[in-house]
Amino acid sequence: MHKSYSFVNTFSVAFQHLKYLHLVSLQKDGYRMPKENLFPVTNLVRSSIIRQHCFNESLIGGMEDWDLWMKLANNGYWGYTIREILFWYRIKPPDQRWEHISIDSNKAKAKMIERMTVLYPKVYTQGLPVIHQPQVIDFV
Repeated sequence: MHKSYSFVNTFSVAFQHLKYLHLVSLQKDGYRMPKENLFPVTNLVRSSIIRQHCFNESLIGGMEDWDLWMKLANNGYWGYTIREILFWYRIKPPDQRWEHISIDSNKAKAKMIERMTVLYPKVYTQGLPVIHQPQVIDFV
């Protein structure tokens, strides 16, 4: 991972209950993150950063990954999406999910945004961190 990135993720394929290609990237779609939980939890995060800004253990109703991305952004950390399908994401039917997860609820989403607006004001007032893309050198 290039030193200018705090974390990386990849494109993914959803399978089982829902089937779709998830071709959303931090570079192109990241601006939507303050209002939408765009990415599966699977990311490669620098250990020094995750030790300093770990998951909020009190969030047991889902969306804790979204909270982490906003916490990192609020502290000046941002990432990059590898534009290749490297992750397969199983989506279980609603009746097979944990009972306490309410991520499909618009009410829960609105409550989460309200909470993050207070906790991570830089993201909501100044925007996401700007990461300068490293120059790619083609050796071929």
